Amino acid sequence: MNNIAKLYDRSSFNQDYILFNFNDKQSELLHEVSEKIVEDGGIDKIQDFSARRYFINIIQKSLSDEQKKILNLNKEGKIGALLFSNLLNSHGNKFNEFLPDELPLEKQLVNTHTIQLIAARSSILLELVDQKSFAYDIENHGKAIRLVGNFKKSTRPCSHSGVSLSAHTETPYFCSKQHSQGHSPAPSSLILSAVWNPLDEPTNIIPMYNIIDSIEPKFINQLKENCFDFIRSDSFNEGEGSGGKNIKIIEEYVDGTYMLKFNFLRFKVSENAPKIAHEAIEILKEKIKKFNPIKLSLSSRNTLIINNFKTMHCRDTIKDNRRLLVRIFGYDQNTDPIVINQNPYIVKG
Repeated sequence: MNNIAKLYDRSSFNQDYILFNFNDKQSELLHEVSEKIVEDGGIDKIQDFSARRYFINIIQKSLSDEQKKILNLNKEGKIGALLFSNLLNSHGNKFNEFLPDELPLEKQLVNTHTIQLIAARSSILLELVDQKSFAYDIENHGKAIRLVGNFKKSTRPCSHSGVSLSAHTETPYFCSKQHSQGHSPAPSSLILSAVWNPLDEPTNIIPMYNIIDSIEPKFINQLKENCFDFIRSDSFNEGEGSGGKNIKIIEEYVDGTYMLKFNFLRFKVSENAPKIAHEAIEILKEKIKKFNPIKLSLSSRNTLIINNFKTMHCRDTIKDNRRLLVRIFGYDQNTDPIVINQNPYIVKG
């Protein structure tokens, strides 16, 4: 077992993912709080956090010991992904959302009650694990609510196309905890829920602890060196954002924790890197390719939080283009970004 394994082995990491069930009363309360946030203008507007905190405290007091244990495991980074279930839809019932004949335009959707409520609910779920929803200034026009659907009808691999997406963590990849060289860290988590998913097409997750543990220490050590470049993400606003050079794939911290930043398609070896760096990244890619991902189907009645530093995610080619996800980013309390605006919370990308 190599020296990174203490973070990823089963005894400390616990599980690939855990299912968290709300009871009916908790689901109703969560829906009520989400409605109040929407009434205030949604998560991309200035919020009355004092009123919001009051209701979140009520939800927290209603949690069972087992529910609290699961949330604490997530706070400690010991769960690859956490799937919240038994939620209500945007109308406060247990049916699926009304399914259109085709996917509407993005601009027609983003301010609808359904989207705003799902986003508000996601922001509350992040707070239950001591994280805060936020937006990057260079991505999605500084808005926290990101719709993931085949709006561009493109054949390029990006979140706005229907083609398959290879395994990745979320950008930017410059740093993980502490801002560096004018860049805020990558998200601690991303949280996903589906508005429509007619064919139950899954989001695939790849917990990295077994993969990392199976790689020889000499190659793991090379992945911790500034030997890798990444190309700019298509998700950035036009004319903003950049790629990066001489980046670490794995970051090690003084408290003994490790964090992974990687994109199967966008990372390559830096120009003057040693031969072992080429070997290390190819071994990592081969291990990821051989892994059989966990497939989780999303709906408006469940929500998935993915640990962005310990779990990669991907998807197959979309078969029904009406599939639409709502994505929010979250930062944990140990993250130090470059804050541009506090309310709503926007950081420099």
